[in-house]
Amino acid sequence: MTAPDMAVDVGNSRIKVAIRHGGGIAKVLTLSHGCENFHDVCVAEAMAIAGEVPYRWILAGVVPAETERLNACLIRSGGSVCWLNHHSKIGMRLSVVEPSRVGVDRLLSAKAAYHLALGKPCMIVDAGTALTINWVDGAGIFQGGSIQPGWHLMAKSLGDGTAELPEVGSEQSSDSPWPAKNTNDAIQTGLQGAILGSVGRFWKRAIELDQDANLWFTGGGGEWISGHFSGISRFHPNLVLEGMFLAAS
Repeated sequence: MTAPDMAVDVGNSRIKVAIRHGGGIAKVLTLSHGCENFHDVCVAEAMAIAGEVPYRWILAGVVPAETERLNACLIRSGGSVCWLNHHSKIGMRLSVVEPSRVGVDRLLSAKAAYHLALGKPCMIVDAGTALTINWVDGAGIFQGGSIQPGWHLMAKSLGDGTAELPEVGSEQSSDSPWPAKNTNDAIQTGLQGAILGSVGRFWKRAIELDQDANLWFTGGGGEWISGHFSGISRFHPNLVLEGMFLAAS
């Protein structure tokens, strides 16, 4: 038996844990913030897959308090922890004004996409709590990108900031018509238009920057958006986790 590596990605809404065994990701767990038996749950899954306790934990996150809590939890358990808590640990060059303020999740998904694209320039769309659209040039340099509210944040802002508009809770399961004939459909198609419009605009710019650009999608809403760019895009649900294994290798 070979002991597995565990990558722990602390996102804004949830924690994702990848178990790497046999050369690839064998399983991904989704856990809630504040999970009190976090270590026991992860070890039990690792044992079921590999028959061994984790060899090493790789930790990254965009929620400082929860990431620090998990780091302390893993250290207490006696595990070896590689905490990717600074851009210098990712192994990627940056061309931005404030490198230390770039979210580690943006860098990790960019690193994974560039690696999987075999060194081609990449536009990476991560559709989670926030929608980030980032650019890595052909030299593998992270050049920055854009950040905007994701689907649920936009829906919540309409519900919270208006007197009578409802909060649309469903994911982008299908395309709503335009012009919409009722309020829910009008909100749904508006959110869809905002997201697809942003991706389309920046993809046009990416092609202007480099005709060899690859288009990658990840995150909870990534597959739905990717479907609107079929034939020119690739969807990978776990780019951040793949980037963590690359950064720690």
